[in-house]
Amino acid sequence: MNYTLSEKFMNTNFILRPYTLRELAVHYGVHSKTLRKWLKPFTSELGPRIGHFYTIVQVEIICHKLGKPELG
Repeated sequence: MNYTLSEKFMNTNFILRPYTLRELAVHYGVHSKTLRKWLKPFTSELGPRIGHFYTIVQVEIICHKLGKPELG
């Protein structure tokens, strides 16, 4: 599935860049274990992380699936 950068993400304080699981959890305001559970249904679509980081494309998929982080 191809995701493009939408105006929704361009007009927010959340910067689309590579993030670790912990960094994303902070933006979503949850513990990293909770975020891991939320992402579990999308693991095949997300694919593997690069080291400890989710790529920009993976972060955009996460934002489309879970919504824009409120704490951005």
